[in-house]
This record gives sequence, structure tokens and C-alpha cells, in this order.
Amino acid sequence: MGEIQKQAIKGTIFNYIGIVLGFLYVGILFPRLLTPEQIGLLSVLVAYATIAMQFSSLGFNAVTTRLFPYFRNKEKKHNGFMMIGISVQSIGFIGSSIVLLVLHYFHLLNSKGNPLFDQYFYIIFWLLFAMLFFNFFDNYFKVLYNAVIGTALKEFTQRLFIFIFIIFIYFHLIDFGTFTILYATAITIPLLIIILLLIRRKEFFLSFPKTPISSKLKKEMRTVALFSIISGFAGVLTLNIDRIMIQAYEGLSLTGIYTTMFFFGTLVSIPARSLIKISSTFVAEAWKENDVKLIDTILRKSVLNQTIIGILLLVGLWVNIDNILAILKPAFLPGKYVILVIGIAYLLDMFSGVSNIVLGTSKYFRFGTYFIASQFILVIIANLIFIPLYGIVGAAIGSLIAKLVFNFLKMMFLYRKLRLFPYSVNLFIIILLGGVAYLAAYFLPSLANPYFDAILKGSVVTVIFIGILYLLKISEDINIEINRIIKRIIH
Repeated sequence: MGEIQKQAIKGTIFNYIGIVLGFLYVGILFPRLLTPEQIGLLSVLVAYATIAMQFSSLGFNAVTTRLFPYFRNKEKKHNGFMMIGISVQSIGFIGSSIVLLVLHYFHLLNSKGNPLFDQYFYIIFWLLFAMLFFNFFDNYFKVLYNAVIGTALKEFTQRLFIFIFIIFIYFHLIDFGTFTILYATAITIPLLIIILLLIRRKEFFLSFPKTPISSKLKKEMRTVALFSIISGFAGVLTLNIDRIMIQAYEGLSLTGIYTTMFFFGTLVSIPARSLIKISSTFVAEAWKENDVKLIDTILRKSVLNQTIIGILLLVGLWVNIDNILAILKPAFLPGKYVILVIGIAYLLDMFSGVSNIVLGTSKYFRFGTYFIASQFILVIIANLIFIPLYGIVGAAIGSLIAKLVFNFLKMMFLYRKLRLFPYSVNLFIIILLGGVAYLAAYFLPSLANPYFDAILKGSVVTVIFIGILYLLKISEDINIEINRIIKRIIH
């Protein structure tokens, strides 16, 4: 657990820096410098590339996470694992590109006939290539017990360059067309850096396996990959289908508003990403050794600590909702409740900790595929019902319903099959304290400046919430970190 905690803390630091950068350009600069239609375009391009990327990987990222321990041997260049992965990604990229071209040719990929989308359609292929191979090399780094590098590159470096490039528009140095190209460049830079880092660390091996892979392992790789394609494709579609459906029903402008408010809602879950990434490697190794006790410990601690972080961030966001709306343009007002609904939806993910990793690396990984596929079907049905009724808030409601059902079924399955039940009365205490912190900040007199008011209310929420949790000793990990910080300040 020590290495998991250490890397999770480092990853969280980069995540928080990335949150600040993301807030500066997504929350402040994008709404002021770009039209909602232009924001919607960037969102839709990334959504299509993300969906295509999941198919292009052909399930190999799951193979990397689950089965790399059987290839691990640096002296033998990890038995050609990297070259196998590169070959698979290349085949997938070519196949996905052909499908995208065919769909666009027959006008099945469009944006209500919007010429802006047709003008920049080609950017999808650029984004697809960069995201596909970065994800592969990031996973490769992760199974080498370093999940921080990928987090730093994606959450910090990528966002830093996007922030710099949007500043160019602020000073009228470039137009939107040039910015779109630079936006794709910013997403490509982490790929180039991670390749250079692998070469520097002498972990970049362009050689195929010198000894044949056993038929048993080949079969396992095919099975894992197949179910990963289904679950991954359904999972990515679930995360991106709302924007695509809003685009189809409402056009790019409301898609841009939804994307901006969606960003604020997902802030609840961002700090958990580094924990999930590093935990996957340790959980996979634990399953290999059949160390269920370690898995239970990781799951329990992840649920507890992620719930604390999630509640803190959601309360901090909602108590500052008026400040957020004051910073944005009036055009974004229709997305107010998107923040709350999406925030609650992603809080449900925090309540389940690293359960996706536990299930996905266990012998029951196929059921994870079934649950995710069911979630995708449910979110489609919910969106078809609620988007026509409530617009972009309806899309958020669809995501909330799908996540609620998905997480409930998943956690019940883990309990029935593996007797893993990571919940305790402490979770109710955490939720109660979140309500206390919210009320304390809500009844504070508001300051005229929205930025200063947000800092004041956020500070009050943090001090009350974390302070009481510390005194009650709810989380051993959080208390250890606070004590460590106190010692550094004193000494």
C-alpha cells in the first residue's frame, strides 16, 4: 500500500495542477474567447476520436494491465510485448480510419449539417492517432510501476500547452482555425515525450518475441482483448454519447455549453484517476498471487478516501455555483444544474472506489463487460427520454441514472461472488459532515468579487470538513498525510 499511496499522492498533485489549468481555459478563457459552437466542435471532435480510439486499441490495453506480468523480463525485452502492442494499435488505427471515412462519406457522421464540423473533420484522425498510442505507452509505463508519468503528461503538460495556445487567441495572434491545429498538437506532445522517456529508461523495445507465446496465454490474451473491446467501447460510448446526442438534438452551440458545465461536474472524480491507474497494476499482481486480503484492503481504502475527496469537491463546487456562473458568460446559464447532476453522477463512481479494477482483473472480468454494456444501453434509453424533455440537463440525468444502476449492480456482484463489501458507517458520517460544511459556507455573507468569494467559501468548506474528519480519525491515510504536513511546517 505504501507505493500505491506514494504514487497516488504524486499523481493527485499533478491532477490538481491540471484542474487549475483546466479551470483557467475551460472555465474562464474558452467561454470568453470562443463561441459555444466552437467549444462544441472541439468537444465533438474529441468525442469521436475517443470512441474510435477504444475500438482501435482492439482491447490491448486490458491485455497490458491483466497479462503483462506473464511477459515481464527486462533482460529479454519483456518478450516482445511492446512490439506486439504497437502492431495491434496500428492495425486498429487503420481499420478505424477507414470506418470513419466511410461513415463521413455517407453523411452518417455530421453535426446537423454544420459546415464547421465538415471543415475540421480531418482533425479526428490526428487526435485518434495521438490518443491511441499515448494510451498504449501510458499503460506500458503503468505496468512498469510508474503511473505518475502518464498522469503528469496528460493532466499537466497537455493542459499547459492548451492554456498557452488559447492565450494566443487572447492576444489576437492566431484565429480559431490555427488554434484547432495547435489544440491537436497539444494532445500529441505527451505522446512524443512518453516515447522519449521510455527510450531514455531503456524500456523501448522494437523487437518481436523470440520464443513462441504458449497457446494457453494466447487464448487468454484473445479472450481478455475481446471482452475489453466490448466493455471499453461501451464504456467510452457511455462517457461521450451524451455530447453526440446533444449535438444531434440541439446542435453544436448547446453541446459547447454542456461540455463546459460537464467539466465542472467531473472535477469531483479527477483526483481519483491517479489512484485507479497505479492500483490496477498492484491488484493484477495480487490476483496472480491470489492475495484477496490485499485486494480487500485496497478496495476499502479507495472507497473511503475517494468518498472523502468526492464529497469535499462536490460541496465546494455547489456552494460556489453562483460564483461559477458569474465568471462564465450569461449564455452558459442553462447549464447550471448540469454541474450538480454530473457531480452527483461521478460521486457514485467515487463511492465504488477501484471496484472496476478489482472486477476487471479478476476471473469474473467478463461480467464487468456485461455491466458496462448494460450501462451504455441504459444511458441511450435515458437520453432518448430526457434530452427531448429537459435538454442538456436531461443528458446529465441520463448519465446519473446509468451510473447509479451500474455501480449498484457491480458492487452487489462483488459482494455475492467475492465477499468484498467496502462500506461502513463512516461513509454516512462523511456525507453528514459534507452537509454541515455546505451549510456553514452557504450562510456566509457573499463578497462582491466572485473569485475572492469562491476562495473564502472553498476555504471554509475545506477547514470544517477536513478538520472534523481529522479529529474523528475517519481515514488513517489522510491523518498520516496531515500529520506529515504539520511536522514539516513545525520543523
